[in-house]
Amino acid sequence: MSESYEDELEQSRAETRAAFETRGFMYAYLYEELADELGPERAKELMKRAIYRRGIEVGRKYRAAAHAGDLAEVGAIFCDGSPCAGELFNPGVEEEGEDHIVLSMTSCPLIDAWKEAGLDPEEIDVMCSIAAAVDEGTFEGAGDRRLEGGGPRSRGDRRHVLDRGRRRRRHLRGRGTQPRVPRPSGTAGLGTVPARAEDARGALGAVQRYLTM
Repeated sequence: MSESYEDELEQSRAETRAAFETRGFMYAYLYEELADELGPERAKELMKRAIYRRGIEVGRKYRAAAHAGDLAEVGAIFCDGSPCAGELFNPGVEEEGEDHIVLSMTSCPLIDAWKEAGLDPEEIDVMCSIAAAVDEGTFEGAGDRRLEGGGPRSRGDRRHVLDRGRRRRRHLRGRGTQPRVPRPSGTAGLGTVPARAEDARGALGAVQRYLTM
């Protein structure tokens, strides 16, 4: 490889890391604003719900392998699809059996950003629990698998245990207890929104404040 190519590759890796760290800062700022408006629990619930939906979309790439029961292929997709050839998250397959596979990540640029921002370990745990909703959605979206999370999240360690033939039901607190309204025309992909006016006003105000920071 030429020196210029190596320089471009290194720049691309740095930019990718910066993009993930920016995502980490955005999660933290949005959570702070939403928590001020709606309370910590409601803020976590809403953020997890939104991030989970993105995970469902990401999970499509695992679906064929998951439905075929090809856990080795699920592991390969998990590792091979990690950004920057795995340098950011250090993905790996900890264990693989006939009916289960244990996937792990041992680093996380979002956690690096939260540490840089001065969050303490308890606050980082809260942010990790929110961000991990994308993993929940990813493996739920793959279908016919059960996802279990574990490991000391504030150090960036995460484990995913996928068992063949068992499906973990999704449960988000409060889901199904709120009236829902159809999405307006022209907002394809946004899904439905809570009908609770105070939540909508509070969330909008929080986002507007964040965008003007």
